[in-house]
Amino acid sequence: MEPKLLPNGILYEFSTPENEFLDFDTEILKDLINEGVDTEYLVSEFTKRKQDIPRAFEMLTEETLKNESIMSREELEKEIGL
Repeated sequence: MEPKLLPNGILYEFSTPENEFLDFDTEILKDLINEGVDTEYLVSEFTKRKQDIPRAFEMLTEETLKNESIMSREELEKEIGL
């Protein structure tokens, strides 16, 4: 996680998309196989979906900032039991 200072607070983001935690290769391949993607298009579709992941995280961040209320440090500590 990496803190990012925003005008209305601090946002914590995953710092390295290459992190093993964020490696979705197996899930992408399973989806492609389950969807019956023809072997001719397997590599190109895999590449496309893998390239879409960073944008998906950006969209998730934008949606969260738009729809969730800002939390103070004290509220966060209470929320997570500190």
